[in-house]
Amino acid sequence: MKLSCGIVRDLLPLVVDGLAGEESRAAVAEHLAGCKECSRVRQQLEQDTVPNITPDAPLQMVKREIVTRRRRMVGAVLGVVLAVVFCVFARLSAPVWLPYSETLLTVDMLDSGDLLVTVNQPHAGITVDSAGEETTLSVWKNAISPQNSRETIVIPSDQVGSALYYADFAGDDTLLWGSSAAGGRQTLPRLVLNYYLVLAAGMAVVLGIAAAVLRKNKAGKLMVYIWLAPVCYIIAHFGVMGLSTVTADAVRPLGWILVAAASLYLAAVSFIRLVWHKQ
Repeated sequence: MKLSCGIVRDLLPLVVDGLAGEESRAAVAEHLAGCKECSRVRQQLEQDTVPNITPDAPLQMVKREIVTRRRRMVGAVLGVVLAVVFCVFARLSAPVWLPYSETLLTVDMLDSGDLLVTVNQPHAGITVDSAGEETTLSVWKNAISPQNSRETIVIPSDQVGSALYYADFAGDDTLLWGSSAAGGRQTLPRLVLNYYLVLAAGMAVVLGIAAAVLRKNKAGKLMVYIWLAPVCYIIAHFGVMGLSTVTADAVRPLGWILVAAASLYLAAVSFIRLVWHKQ
């Protein structure tokens, strides 16, 4: 069956794509054998690149979105759990300073001039701090540390200085050995955590205002992430310290506050990104 060039060119896309019937393919092949122009058109059709269609591309996008959402949910839950664990452990391991009594400890001088301190009541540890010519000693316990029924320590004479005091951070220190030119001494708890708390509160207010002003800009989201840092620190402080801002040892509670704040920050960022992604 003889076909015109117009009919052949209409059938060529079907033939190239393999959609034409056997009779149509035979008729087109017969025409192409004697028509160079239609053969050129067929070659051009065969050389044209057709974009690859990947039907599973939308499915892959959905899978990636689900994985991302799950990661953020895990990050939020994990951050909260870690923060709670850190705060609880910090509270349980916090030292409780034992008040001085005549039965708490005894102090004896050795022949070498060193002082032998014997603690007679259950406790978890002994802290010795030398400041200038005087030395302060304290005994503490907590809820989780092993309790020692009796413990002795030796304080070298060159470390003791002129006097050895006992401090329980509840009033005047008790002179255990030696004498003091000042006639008395008082060891006060440190207030450095109070300064950090006030600084964090001030930063939270300033950054919160900046985030509210810039909420319609891209910088607004960045300000929210920055604002979360002092807010998490404040929450972590109350989780570790409760309503107190004083401590005898600033390093230990500050460390727990920072790790708890970092965990809360992870949870907050994961939750906010999850909410923003849904919006």
